[in-house]
Amino acid sequence: MIEDLIIDGVFVSPFLVALVLAAVAARPVGLLLNRLGLYRLVWNPGVFDAALFFLLYAGFCCLMVPDILEIYLTRFFTEGIHASFFRH
Repeated sequence: MIEDLIIDGVFVSPFLVALVLAAVAARPVGLLLNRLGLYRLVWNPGVFDAALFFLLYAGFCCLMVPDILEIYLTRFFTEGIHASFFRH
């Protein structure tokens, strides 16, 4: 079970905290990649920035909720792709 975080007496989902961390971290990482000149190799910088944000979000989710990969991979391999992604 995923435990909520308590911040000043308010229960907060760890996914919300990961979302805020990813939003804060995406900007400096994007600026660093731009300074290194890696944006010249990117076809569409907007799509790349969105993908960077979602990768950071997934990484922070995995750090904050260590069992999440095990939960979803177990569900994926036991119930199959149809049951994992197309639940009714």
